[in-house]
Amino acid sequence: MFRCTALVALSILPWLSPSQGAVAAIPAPGCVDVFPHHPIVVYEVSGGTLAGPLDQELIVYGDGSARLSSATANFGAGSSRQAFIGDAAAAALITSLSQNGAFQLCDLSDQVSDMPLSTLTVMRGNTDSRVHTFSWFFAQGQHATAEQILQTFIATNFPGF
Repeated sequence: MFRCTALVALSILPWLSPSQGAVAAIPAPGCVDVFPHHPIVVYEVSGGTLAGPLDQELIVYGDGSARLSSATANFGAGSSRQAFIGDAAAAALITSLSQNGAFQLCDLSDQVSDMPLSTLTVMRGNTDSRVHTFSWFFAQGQHATAEQILQTFIATNFPGF
């Protein structure tokens, strides 16, 4: 079993090399962050519900821009909206998420039918290689706090979406 897993892992490594366009996990030493347009929060809610499929994604960038996109009807046509929230608001979001455990939370293993899977990826930005991703179906405890922070952010910056 270990050999199969190792072979599969080794077979995908060439696809992940920087020469193939993948983003390096650690920034190159001495590089200047000329364009601070790098994601710091990626929040996705995707899956089936009683009302039908849901696919929504929020991306917040370090330069203060943000994008919210959603596709619903059978994952077909949807809508997307961009907003400039400012770098201070973007920093406040990542700080709030961080203070509420977003860099330490693990996946919640509880599976719930008719609930979409929520996945949050938080990043410290281009000058810090800390990236953390976790998922949940039904938010509880600190996961619920993170979800509330994100939903409040969406309601504030993308009203009526």
